[in-house]
Amino acid sequence: MSSTLILLRQILIMFLLMIAGYCLRKKQLLSLEGASSLSNLMLYICGPAIMILSFDTSFSYLRLQNMGIAFLFSVLITLVSIFLAKLFMSSEQTLEQFGIVFCNSGFIGLPLVQNILGTECVFYLTIYMAVFTLFVWTYGIYLISKGKTKIKLSKAFLNPAMFSVFIGFFLFCTPFTLPDIVHETFQLLGDCNTPLGMIVLGSYLANSSSVHIFTSKEGYKVSFFRLIVVPLCTVFVMMLLPMQYYDIRMTLLIANSTPVGVMLAMFSQMYAGDFEYGARIVSLSTLLSLVSIPLVLSITRLLW
Repeated sequence: MSSTLILLRQILIMFLLMIAGYCLRKKQLLSLEGASSLSNLMLYICGPAIMILSFDTSFSYLRLQNMGIAFLFSVLITLVSIFLAKLFMSSEQTLEQFGIVFCNSGFIGLPLVQNILGTECVFYLTIYMAVFTLFVWTYGIYLISKGKTKIKLSKAFLNPAMFSVFIGFFLFCTPFTLPDIVHETFQLLGDCNTPLGMIVLGSYLANSSSVHIFTSKEGYKVSFFRLIVVPLCTVFVMMLLPMQYYDIRMTLLIANSTPVGVMLAMFSQMYAGDFEYGARIVSLSTLLSLVSIPLVLSITRLLW
């Protein structure tokens, strides 16, 4: 199956789930408080379960070396994204900056990496997601709260998501593996991550007119930088890595080419921001990614 068809399938699934959340909110079967609770369930339980599972594999020094390389370049491309967001957005446009920096590498990036590069490359995607989590719980929260919440390293390393990375790394470096019953439980929790996220996003959208999704100039601006400028800069940054690490190159590129992350809407609600505006940006960038990701991958094939 081509990357375009894979992407189309994922986006169609995403929007069907969003419609479910939209209908639940419109029928008052899901309150904003309920949506907030679902957000916490996803951030604290379902997401970490996926990350632990990806580390539940046999140890090798080559994998360890590649893990370090993936980590360093994940940090580098995230810093580049932060620089671009601050350069082209004003200091007041914190939601827009968050949207440019933090992407939806889980729902869209994961199936793309699995189908284009193979299941073994999901390991590198998890490293990116660990870096993503580190920045989200520090810089991201600071940005969304407009400095009202100070950055604390304790939140960066002791939140459930990063704690799950430590557990996963322990499993990777030791002969221990998850018991089958635990593995299956984590698999079920991980499977809940995508539907919960999309249902929550759909419930947010139910609080505003859907036509507003396509009428925001700032939404298009954020989408342009998130879907075109940042991925193309990533292409050139990853060229610093020799071609023998092609799998890492492509994994990080696909991850950083995905649309605005659902966390923009979720954190906007959690920290009293404009969650409706955040949800509209997520939806618009997701639709536009149907064209942008195949375009970026095509340009990459010419440059690499």
